[in-house]
Amino acid sequence: LDAVFFGLQAPDLSLGRIGQDLESWALNQPTPGAENRSQPMAQASRLRINEWLAAAEVLFGNDFIELYNPDALPVSIGGLQLSDDPFNEPDKFQIKPLSFIAPGGYAVFTTDDGDATDSTLLNFKLDAKHEWIGLLTAEGAEIDLVVFDSARDDIARGRLPDGDPLYAPLQLPSPGAPNIAAGPEYDRMVALLNSLRVAELMYFPQDHPDLEYIELVNAGPQSLDLTGVRFTQGITFTFPSLMLAPGERVLVVKDPARMIAKYGAMPNITGIYDGRLSDSGESIALTLPVPFEADILRFRYSNSWI
Repeated sequence: LDAVFFGLQAPDLSLGRIGQDLESWALNQPTPGAENRSQPMAQASRLRINEWLAAAEVLFGNDFIELYNPDALPVSIGGLQLSDDPFNEPDKFQIKPLSFIAPGGYAVFTTDDGDATDSTLLNFKLDAKHEWIGLLTAEGAEIDLVVFDSARDDIARGRLPDGDPLYAPLQLPSPGAPNIAAGPEYDRMVALLNSLRVAELMYFPQDHPDLEYIELVNAGPQSLDLTGVRFTQGITFTFPSLMLAPGERVLVVKDPARMIAKYGAMPNITGIYDGRLSDSGESIALTLPVPFEADILRFRYSNSWI
């Protein structure tokens, strides 16, 4: 009887029918049980291509393009176009209708080959050697345009600070979060990327399946703050507030009581993870704390190791 199809949404705002006959959909201020009230909007002309990664290796599984809204009001991006060949094929990818970016917010699009099957999955990939990225109106007029050469593995490029006219290499890619290249939080994230490692993995224990564990080690020269570090693939676990000294090891386990019964006292157990490690092999991802989405480690193990 009725349907609506929409793309990226802005937090804490709703979609609602507007107009005398309620014939159109628009971004609304939430009014459950009351007359709909349209949300004031900014123009798309101030949007910027804010960050991009063209040579994803470990930190991310795919390249990405991030758009930034510097305005104090949300912006509608439905119908806007993204292209890596903006002069010859400006309409390579059209953003789904009823898509929005929040004030001071971001929209992240992942690059891939083939047809887009998701509202944020682009149907083209970036060329690490030389590439243009264009953001255009539905009519093909330029909103923003960047060009780059010789992208380095896992090094993003972006405007620094967000929305700045100039862009720079970013050792810490941050899709969906502010671009940073200095400061205590930047130093903490880079230290985690450089020094936190999975040292041992028990995925097929013979005595009991709950004797699985993953051991991490600080392989660097300075203490690491693990607070908020996450396993996001294979198992699910978020580290509590924890400092790991150089050379120190820590365990996440399936069953602490069984581990202690088999191996003796284990003061370095820090928590119990959700899920189970596959006996036949699977992918493991250890990810930076929110709001960062870069993987510290991402690898696949196999039962052929046995």
